Amino acid sequence: MKYRIIIAIVLVAVLAVCLAGCAQNSSYQVDADKELLAVGNLEKVTDGKLEGWTLTTGDNAANPTLVSIDKDSAAYDPAYGTRFARISANVKGSYTYYSQQVSLERGAVYRLSASIRVTSSVIAGGTRSAYVGLKEYAYIFDSLASSGEWKTASVYFRNDATDTVTVVWGLGSEDSLATSGTAQFDNISLVKLSDDEAEQVIALSLKDGNGRYDTGYAKTVKDTVYLVLTTVLFAFLAALAFFAIKHFINKDNTILPEGGDPAPQGTGKNKFWWSPTLWLVVSLLVGFGIRLALSLTVFGYGPYGNQVASDAAIMAEKGLFRSYVDIANVYAPGANYLLYIMGLIAIPLHLTQGTLGMAIFLKIPAILADLVLTVVLFSTLAKEKGVRTATVASLLFAVCPVTFAASGVWGTFTPVGVLFLVLALLAARDRHIVKLTVFYGLSVLFMPEALLLLPLLVAFAVVTYIKCPETRIKIPVAATVAIVAGYALTVPLAIDYYVLGRPFIVLERYITYFTQNGYFARNIFGLYGMVSVGADTLNTTGKVFSAFFAVLVLSGGIALYAIKRNRQDLILAAGWSLAGVLVLCAHQDMWLVLPVLVVLGLYSLIANEKRVGLAATLWAVLATLNVGYALWVGGNVQGGLGSTAAVISSSDPVLITFSVLTTLVFGYLTYVAVDVCILERKLNFDPISNSIERCKKLLRIKDKEQS
Repeated sequence: MKYRIIIAIVLVAVLAVCLAGCAQNSSYQVDADKELLAVGNLEKVTDGKLEGWTLTTGDNAANPTLVSIDKDSAAYDPAYGTRFARISANVKGSYTYYSQQVSLERGAVYRLSASIRVTSSVIAGGTRSAYVGLKEYAYIFDSLASSGEWKTASVYFRNDATDTVTVVWGLGSEDSLATSGTAQFDNISLVKLSDDEAEQVIALSLKDGNGRYDTGYAKTVKDTVYLVLTTVLFAFLAALAFFAIKHFINKDNTILPEGGDPAPQGTGKNKFWWSPTLWLVVSLLVGFGIRLALSLTVFGYGPYGNQVASDAAIMAEKGLFRSYVDIANVYAPGANYLLYIMGLIAIPLHLTQGTLGMAIFLKIPAILADLVLTVVLFSTLAKEKGVRTATVASLLFAVCPVTFAASGVWGTFTPVGVLFLVLALLAARDRHIVKLTVFYGLSVLFMPEALLLLPLLVAFAVVTYIKCPETRIKIPVAATVAIVAGYALTVPLAIDYYVLGRPFIVLERYITYFTQNGYFARNIFGLYGMVSVGADTLNTTGKVFSAFFAVLVLSGGIALYAIKRNRQDLILAAGWSLAGVLVLCAHQDMWLVLPVLVVLGLYSLIANEKRVGLAATLWAVLATLNVGYALWVGGNVQGGLGSTAAVISSSDPVLITFSVLTTLVFGYLTYVAVDVCILERKLNFDPISNSIERCKKLLRIKDKEQS
């Protein structure tokens, strides 16, 4: 059976690589210095509209004025022709921009530019004033807030992995509303650089004049030290923890009894040194210290950090409900409420967007969630496996670079969702229906990825409903209350959309979250990284193929649980399902690795399953390298406000090499999951139990031979 599974995994991997390679869009050649935009000089107007450009405006925006100048006029300048566009802001906050989609050649370097004259200083609620940039990449733009004369705003970028982009120019944007100012625009241009020009630009790291954008690799000594230390040291600590747990898991003499109070065995120093309170406090201090230090020293203040800070400020200023329309974000509902509250608190503290203080302040919820999760993990493991095992596991969680990168570095809200997801899976294992419903609902409100486990939990509910008559009232009632309560929480966010006939706008944005080209998709070690394919390089066939993998993985997760219906193995099925989506699907966020590691690690210790622990340990080291490398190539350690999150090139040998290793680890995890959940063969941490099982097996073989 083992060899059949291995052969099946190999065949699926080979087929996947072949299909993934076929799913990548083809590219074509673009001539250097050839203008790629249609009517970039803005000279053609039909029925009062600019030809070739699509106009987008916010609620308070006034329509642009297309100014015409006669050639015989003294104001005529051949460099700007007979027409330009003039856009004014609204004191209530507005955005007005034009857009045009254009095809590009992959691997080439481009210059995007526009002539801009700011006649009245622009004040905007974000980073974009009067600007030109790309819609798909928030960090590729140049902007002017004041000038008085015509100036050229320009930005260089290298197109690594997409066939089309959308050029945008105007005054303000959805997440950068302009409240005052007037600007004029002309000569919008996008050209591919010649090889010689490209070399010169690359030598300057492809930065614009303000240092805001860096699509090239800007590796520094600090970034190199961070990558080496985090990867090498954590690999050592992870291996040490693996063998420490193997040693302690059956020798721990400090167990929490049913009542929950610790009852340490022994007296004197031994009793003190293995006090649960002592080691829980140590774990919390270590975890908090690392996260606080990284909040002060490692990237988190670049475009993404500025965007989150800007959104929090807008929510506090405009109100939560109106801002949900204006920002048009894809944050989960819980994250919206949390950002709104943080924005309100920041105002009296005089924390403003774009400052280091605001960026650090917004990481507090994620850091607190990590600390609470540390308590949950420690308490659960101390009760079931002893204080020593709980101490090693919680300390490993505290120092794991992936966990603090999600909270102490970028400050995402994934740790909040992971906390509630772990509580939900523990409640499912103990068949606490109400707790499961509450915690899972909260997880979905903060982490859209939690929805991936909905089919698995529905299967659990069906099995429980059939097997346990006492739950036949609880399950439908809890599910109904959860749906009604969840929708009620989204009503305030969607209130302005009711008049537009879109009462399910929040659900629409959940769908968008899973179908849009995630910014971090090309930064993940996975199947598509093996063949240099990212989410934004897939054609329609590739997207269908990725969706097929998602259905296959989620169905496989249901099978892992439903065949034997072991509630404890439900946790492994959940971890495997999330890991499968992370590795095999193109549209996902880098932080999906966080719940994967936590869930797999928790299961390995609760179930005493050594092979799952090995897979989780290997994955943690690979993920540490993954996140560290993404920081490294962007020059993000102590980068401050000028930092950017560079995208790992699709052809980067590091991405390709470690994507292969990560995919192999998932193949191994698949074999182990089938062996444990379906064949019910476990390989425990416990060396004594393993020896006993081997002896029993030898005795059975001997008896069979004698008979």
